[in-house]
Amino acid sequence: LVGGKIDRVDQAIVGGRELLRIVDYKTGGQDFDFAGVLQGLTLQLPLYLLAAAERAETRAGLYYMPISQPVVSDAEEDIEGAVAEGFRLKGLTLSDAAVIRASDNALTSGASAVLYKVEQTGETDYSGSVCTPSQMESLLTLARKKSEQTLSRMLSGELAASPAARKKRQEACVYCDYKSVCRFDPKKPGCRVRLLKTIKQDAFFELIGGQADVPDEEEALAALAAGASGYCNGHAAPAVLTQVGLAVGNGGLWVGQNLMQRLLSATTRSLAASPVARNTEAAAWRERLTAREQEAAMLVAQG
Repeated sequence: LVGGKIDRVDQAIVGGRELLRIVDYKTGGQDFDFAGVLQGLTLQLPLYLLAAAERAETRAGLYYMPISQPVVSDAEEDIEGAVAEGFRLKGLTLSDAAVIRASDNALTSGASAVLYKVEQTGETDYSGSVCTPSQMESLLTLARKKSEQTLSRMLSGELAASPAARKKRQEACVYCDYKSVCRFDPKKPGCRVRLLKTIKQDAFFELIGGQADVPDEEEALAALAAGASGYCNGHAAPAVLTQVGLAVGNGGLWVGQNLMQRLLSATTRSLAASPVARNTEAAAWRERLTAREQEAAMLVAQG
């Protein structure tokens, strides 16, 4: 039910090991988006690597590659070098000497001319956009889990219009083919764009942990139904666990943003499915609220 077309698959055999990486071409270039992976929005690269390297011994890397000719100033002394820099691979590389030398055999120290933000700091030590094997597997496991959750929710009939953006004034639906169908309008009550927070690579891996256990929304619902007051990844960052403790300690509940959106969407569908009952009960609860409280209650019910 989930498919795609991989632009490029690179393979190398080094020391008897099969190394495999995938490359996706972008006309405008693109950075790897860790926050998008957490939200289940940018799963393309990790899912491609999962599919292509299912039986490969080493999942070496996943990248975006710009294909538009970069603009270089006439004043640039090394025009050829500046052009080459514009075509560097942006993504995540396994911190493995064999992998990186197979990508950039001229690298002996300093920044790589092929891999964006990858720097050699020692004979076999690297920094920047590199990760350990356990971190790579955690990323791929998370991507698979997010895709399974999204597909399950779609098949169950959950099709809420819930666009996301990085900034308040950013157009969230500019590339969507279904704008005329969902009729989402941020000016209408209940239509709200989810603002995504950025997260750096180190914080991302600290949040998901070096393990392969990933929060499961079905498990979260079961836990809450059984009386739990919160649910999160046991390998979450200490700051997140502190927030969970404060929320639960003060009598609140702790659930993730995606699950909260799902619960609100389900509430909206439930209310819409029983208009007769809703109309007969409307007068009762409205009488106990001020006009402003009624407005707030309706906005919450709409998600």
